[in-house]
Amino acid sequence: MNRLTKTYRNKTYKIFGVADDLPCGENSYDFKNLLIQKLGEYEDLEEQGLLIKLPCKVGDKVYVNSRTFGTYDDIEYAEAEVVSIRITKKQTFVKLRIFALGLDGMPYGCSNYPVSSFGKTVFLTREEAEKALNKEE
Repeated sequence: MNRLTKTYRNKTYKIFGVADDLPCGENSYDFKNLLIQKLGEYEDLEEQGLLIKLPCKVGDKVYVNSRTFGTYDDIEYAEAEVVSIRITKKQTFVKLRIFALGLDGMPYGCSNYPVSSFGKTVFLTREEAEKALNKEE
């Protein structure tokens, strides 16, 4: 599908090639119908469970509570890279390549985490990971 909108930094959207006020006449109806068609397709996919919003993408850096995989006592969280995303009928998993911080960035290994673990044991920023660990203590 071709994009019909442009996204700005503040997460607002504008329609490509059209002023804020749609012009009157035949062309505006065609364009409105295109927008409605595309929105309808996305809503259909969402209702069928075929459209999901992921917390990250392959290649992103995330942080994992290292206590969840039983690593060294002096490491509270580990940096990880998203290697792949796997979607099953029941759950979506993110495969992470984990690097133990404080050990010269040596790879710890790979692990699969359900998307539901984001915000609990997997975090998008180091600050989120540190805040969660402080709550545990």
